[in-house]
Formats: sequence, structure tokens, C-alpha cells
Amino acid sequence: MRFTGDYCSTHRLAAGTPVRLRLLRRADREKLVAAFDRLSPESRYRRFFTAMPRLPEKLLHRLFDIDGWNQVAIGAETVTADPADAEGVGIARFIRHPRLPGRRPLVAER
Repeated sequence: MRFTGDYCSTHRLAAGTPVRLRLLRRADREKLVAAFDRLSPESRYRRFFTAMPRLPEKLLHRLFDIDGWNQVAIGAETVTADPADAEGVGIARFIRHPRLPGRRPLVAER
């Protein structure tokens, strides 16, 4: 599957909640930090297998080190009338295996 830079798709979760999927952008950094801050300490521990009161800068850098070819990230956010008001609810990252370099990119260049 290939995605263009303006990829956006709306889906319903099993509970009926609509979410918008789109490529993660560097401008989403503040939203990601805010979403992390809303997590309970238990939820953070279950996600990272360690106590983590805040996201380390090194991890944030790694999460946003996406190039559209070897690393792609798709974010899920609440559906709102104004996308600027949407809250992030999840991220899926895809990393190309280094031994499969000849594969086509996931994100189509414009």
C-alpha cells in the first residue's frame, strides 16, 4: 500500500467512535506530548515497560525520524470540525527491513 503526503482516511472503532488516520507530521510533536501527558502512570508503564514521567527528547526525536521511504508513521486522531482541535489517540510506525532495500516506498513522492 502506498500513501500520498495528503493521505487522510476516517474509520469507526469497534465502539463506534470515529477516528481520522493521516501521516504523522513534525508539527504533531506538541499533540503527541500532550497525549502522553494525559496518560496515567500505569498506562505509561504498560506502553514503555518502565516508569516514564515524561517523554525523553531522544525518544521524541526517534518517533519523528520519518522519511516516507524507510520509516513511515500514521497517526489516529479524534474527528472534529476543525482538525486543529483533534486529539491524538494512537500512532502506528512502519520501518522497512534493511535487507529489503529494493521495495517501493510506502509514501508516494509528489
